[in-house]
Amino acid sequence: MNFHEPHIDYAGISPIIALTVGLVVVLMTAVFKPLRRTAPALTLITLAAAAGLLIWRWGDPANLITGALRIDDLAISISLIAILSAFTTVLLSVRERAADEAGHGEYYALLIGSVLGMVLLAEAENLVTFFVALETLSIPLYILTLGLFHVVVNALMLWITAWITEHTTHWGLAIDHFWWTAIWASVVLSIVGWVLSLVVRTARH
Repeated sequence: MNFHEPHIDYAGISPIIALTVGLVVVLMTAVFKPLRRTAPALTLITLAAAAGLLIWRWGDPANLITGALRIDDLAISISLIAILSAFTTVLLSVRERAADEAGHGEYYALLIGSVLGMVLLAEAENLVTFFVALETLSIPLYILTLGLFHVVVNALMLWITAWITEHTTHWGLAIDHFWWTAIWASVVLSIVGWVLSLVVRTARH
């Protein structure tokens, strides 16, 4: 049995690589005190590099990582909107007291993480990639909302699961309304999970 590694178009995923590397570098500035003030500039450089790499791929659609991602003009347009929004946010946050209190490295790393999630979401081509992109986008929102956004993510996953079962097996999970049924089901699941974790933790001790 021969294994053939998948072809990876590194030029196609170069915007994702640029955002990932930039996120790590910006986060590391929080560790080294002399570099903390460079976080806004590094964030702008990261966003500009990602935008430039996306524009470079304009008019050259391609499937990436065995069809898990697809870069085309629509995905590039959505990604550029997200990057432009983040760029504006950085400029407005440079002298804001809230950014200083939150920590420059952490604040701007979360911002780049949100952009990375949006780029992955725009290029997602299947459900697995979609969920990975959604979780990547959600990590900063988990932190900013103290975990409350987890309820929305769970509700969305329940809603998608119900849609799949309805259109394939015609039985199983049924959700008639997202904002009531799915949200409340997500809240109940979160409470049940929390109670079970307490029970398991108590049993271990």
